[in-house]
Amino acid sequence: MANPHSDIPQLVTSRLGIDLGLLAELAREFGVRRLSFFGSILRDDWGDSSDVDMLAEFESGEGDDFVCMELADRLAKLTGREVQVLTPGTVHPYYRDEILGAARSVYVAA
Repeated sequence: MANPHSDIPQLVTSRLGIDLGLLAELAREFGVRRLSFFGSILRDDWGDSSDVDMLAEFESGEGDDFVCMELADRLAKLTGREVQVLTPGTVHPYYRDEILGAARSVYVAA
């Protein structure tokens, strides 16, 4: 059976205008084990003014706020969009199930 989410990496990279290899390079540089996206980047309401919502799981467990802000800043500079990076532990409990259920992985460390 085919993976229904196998086209997600191509969708995300085409909407961001960057190469999947560059996302993987950033993930490795920041010690990210899994990099996922959620929100409008995965939906039909994506547009020119949309921001980018990311979920990062770090090799060392929870990344600190500084690392998340640095990662968000680097991706914002590459894409020209506002970027928000959350970790599973920083997602507000009210939205946790929704966000974790909607997030789609684009990079997973080998």
